[in-house]
Amino acid sequence: MQITNQTTEAATLEELGRRLRQARLNQGISQAELAARAGVSELTVSKMESGALGQARNFLRVLRALGLLANLDAAVPRAVSSPIAESDRGGRPRKRSPRSGARKDVDEWSWGEDDQ
Repeated sequence: MQITNQTTEAATLEELGRRLRQARLNQGISQAELAARAGVSELTVSKMESGALGQARNFLRVLRALGLLANLDAAVPRAVSSPIAESDRGGRPRKRSPRSGARKDVDEWSWGEDDQ
């Protein structure tokens, strides 16, 4: 199954669990051995493989123990700046996001005390 942005969280967790289990089996590692390598409990590995991934830190430890941690780079690629936008900023990379809701065409609000 391919995981897309439309895949439900439950289905995504189940698929990730299946993939973890298959990666472990492909490497000929028992749940107990993987748990020891990752520094998590065997119950944690079992829960992850059933789709209950639990804490992200444990998930990352298991991925590292399976040699799959670097694959997250493909899942969440580094953002690439638009060459045109960078050119508009004089070649400088963006350091902040623009202020949301700020409008320059609206007069500053006041209590009206100065109008008297």
